[in-house]
Amino acid sequence: MAQIDNDINLIIKKLNVLAEKYRGEIRSKTVLRKASKVVLNKLKDNTPEDTKGLKASMKFLTLRSKTGIFIGPDLKDKPIPLAHILEYGRITKNGKRIEGNPFIFKSYEQTKGQVLVNLTNELKLLQDKFEKQL
Repeated sequence: MAQIDNDINLIIKKLNVLAEKYRGEIRSKTVLRKASKVVLNKLKDNTPEDTKGLKASMKFLTLRSKTGIFIGPDLKDKPIPLAHILEYGRITKNGKRIEGNPFIFKSYEQTKGQVLVNLTNELKLLQDKFEKQL
């Protein structure tokens, strides 16, 4: 009887370790980045050509979020925020309205379904990986 109790306790410990590791992997930004790579590529494709390096600055941003990822222009090399002006438009000094080009929203709309499919696939891969460890 004591052997069975020891075996059960060992199994419970192993399951707890795997559960904690699995929880950490799911929260991992790596999974989100892999699933969202399609958004970054589409955003680069949709960024207007005449924007002086905006397309090249699009990347995964390292912000202080523990659970999410952000995609957009990296302003370290180009301190002039430009993406929101292109997205929503602007009014010039003489009052003329320049219409926006909603390339960011368009990229999101074109890829949101694929991101969910990719995320599901990445989580299934993690599940398979951890099931093999049981």
